[in-house]
Amino acid sequence: SQSSKDEVQKAFIAFYGRPAAPTGLDWWADEYESTGSWDALIESFSNTSESQSLYSATTTEALVEQIFQQSLGRSTSTQEGLDYWCDQLDSGAQTSGDLILSVLQVAATSTGTDGDTIDNKLEAANFFTNMLATDATLEDSYSGATVASDARDLLSAVDSSSSSVATAMSGYDDFAVELECTSSEPNWLW
Repeated sequence: SQSSKDEVQKAFIAFYGRPAAPTGLDWWADEYESTGSWDALIESFSNTSESQSLYSATTTEALVEQIFQQSLGRSTSTQEGLDYWCDQLDSGAQTSGDLILSVLQVAATSTGTDGDTIDNKLEAANFFTNMLATDATLEDSYSGATVASDARDLLSAVDSSSSSVATAMSGYDDFAVELECTSSEPNWLW
């Protein structure tokens, strides 16, 4: 369902900071619908080299800040908020993967800037994933660390403003043209 795809796309945004490839989005949405659980996704996403390189902080505080920057484009807003999320990790109540998804889910259900930022990132990511789905050559070219970094850069500029979505969509159009030159790196982006 589109609802499951949207939730999985949000997980790609939170864990990887980039849109999903259509094949991966479909596979994980089907997996979620068949199990009704995020456990497999959290375990798989948090153990990838891509996620581990994005969340490589050496302190709990730095990790929480990386999570907020990746998902929301901002740092924690209060010391109490930082302390809460750090306590979740330090006490073992949540793993880093659980925390990544929790921050995203809390933000996505909030009204205001954080909710708008998640909605806008989802809109831009879905635009790009749907563009890839229209052309198998484009989807096949969406692979490798350099391509992931470029896709991540475009999505990281999306914030709570509607103009940031339009800018990202225009950037993704240009990016799709560049993808016509295929990468020789392995396709691990789904």
